[in-house]
Amino acid sequence: MTGGDPEGLGKLLGAAQADLHRPIDESGSALCHLDFQPFNVRVRDGEVTGIVDWSNARIGDCRDDIAWTQVAFELAPALLPDLAADVHAVMTGWRGGYAEHRRLPDDTELSPFLAYAAARQLADWDERFREDTSLADVAAAARDIRDRWRG
Repeated sequence: MTGGDPEGLGKLLGAAQADLHRPIDESGSALCHLDFQPFNVRVRDGEVTGIVDWSNARIGDCRDDIAWTQVAFELAPALLPDLAADVHAVMTGWRGGYAEHRRLPDDTELSPFLAYAAARQLADWDERFREDTSLADVAAAARDIRDRWRG
């Protein structure tokens, strides 16, 4: 979908992530990728053909995975400012695609998960920031997201 429909791409991503989150037991635990974002999903001819980079994956509460993905989308404009509108469209599509296949928790329900995901990403970006001062905006964005959801 390169050069195609960003919202359509987002819908594919959301549907794929919702499929991962099928409960595997009575507790509702599900497969969580924990780095689910466009660079880790392969799409060809309008279909998801693969999901890569499973190094953070585990079985757990799918809200952890949803929050990580949402924070990644919220940080993306700091990383890719020229693509901010496309990132927003992909995120809108992701929410819609997910919600078509599984209930998407609202931000109030996700709040503690979003704060934790932002803190995790902040720790990662702070480490990178020490090595590359051009990433200062990303670290600042991660701090803002963490503080907004920390409550």
